[in-house]
Amino acid sequence: MAVAIDATRTESIRTDTSDPYTFNYTPTSTPRGIVVCIIHSDNSTDYVVGVTYGGIPLFRAVTAADTATEQGRAYIYWRGDSIPPSTQTVSIDLTTGTADDMQIVVFGLTGN
Repeated sequence: MAVAIDATRTESIRTDTSDPYTFNYTPTSTPRGIVVCIIHSDNSTDYVVGVTYGGIPLFRAVTAADTATEQGRAYIYWRGDSIPPSTQTVSIDLTTGTADDMQIVVFGLTGN
């Protein structure tokens, strides 16, 4: 299988204190995998408890923090099986309803 990125990517920006934070993603084709990238500034605290896609939990691939210069943290969550087709809800569960803005990008992985 060759890995390719779905034609549709969705960006969402959380600017409130919602927890969990949710939005929808509609892939162009049927994804074989899903990747969710999250980044926030102002603080290096690990706020993300978990991410689901269509109710299915994603796996945390990595998180990295800048604690020295410009405080912030980035996360990558993914899953490569049991991905439901069509529009699904992305839900990000946080440790707190922090006021730190978060930018989220989600995209599907497809193949031959």
